Amino acid sequence: MVNGHRVVIDFWLAHDISLKSNAQAFMTMFARFFPDLVPEKMGPDADSLRPFQLDKAAEIWAMDRPSKWAEHKGQFYARRLAPGIELDIHWSFEDRPHFNGIEVRLDDRLTRDLTRLDAIVAFVQQSCSTLRPVYAWASHNLDFRGKSLIKRYDADRRTWVESPVPGPPRVLSAIYWLNYFGPPFVELFGRQKLIQAPVYAARPVGPGVLILTSPSPLDYGKGGVRGAEETLKDYLGREAFFDTKRPGGPYRTPTFDFAAVSSSAWTSRLED
Repeated sequence: MVNGHRVVIDFWLAHDISLKSNAQAFMTMFARFFPDLVPEKMGPDADSLRPFQLDKAAEIWAMDRPSKWAEHKGQFYARRLAPGIELDIHWSFEDRPHFNGIEVRLDDRLTRDLTRLDAIVAFVQQSCSTLRPVYAWASHNLDFRGKSLIKRYDADRRTWVESPVPGPPRVLSAIYWLNYFGPPFVELFGRQKLIQAPVYAARPVGPGVLILTSPSPLDYGKGGVRGAEETLKDYLGREAFFDTKRPGGPYRTPTFDFAAVSSSAWTSRLED
């Protein structure tokens, strides 16, 4: 991004998204909500880019072996410099169980337009209904960084170092501007409890519930928003959220099934 300030949207999935049809469906949906933000460049990563084409993008997304365009399976990256937009997809983590992920990064100046902001929320809602993630969030990157990194001294206590805050499946890292709780969290917290949360907006979306803590992701520095986030943690139960005062937990978290995410599932699918 030109100014380095962006709004990040992250979808966490516990099922397969490695097929060309997944790529075509997601990018077609993205183009429907943001026709002026269709990427210009694409590749397996930010260093290996070529002009964006939907059919070729789907091939890179679903790449089943190393090639000149993709050194690793399960990686896809696309961008548009002006207005600033980036898409980042990963669905392969070798044999260790993990979430698949789709990340969208938007220049934060785009969110200052209320029509655009409405489109962003509508896009997330439609994506959650279609993709059915177990979890999703959206946040300004400065807010995310402040909540997702722990500053501490290194072993010799001379240098400050930063460590990432743990997230699912171990614990929820934080409350963000937008929070989507899929079926595992609906079971954990209760559907009606989530819908009735004391927040700016809460609504059922597909099998989950979407929660907004404020009108805009640019509100993150406002005192009232911080208070609303803390109130939501109290309401849902602080034992579900990471706490620097008790980093080792214990925490209350759902049970996730990663069977459809594993490399073995990916391999058997290619052989069918």
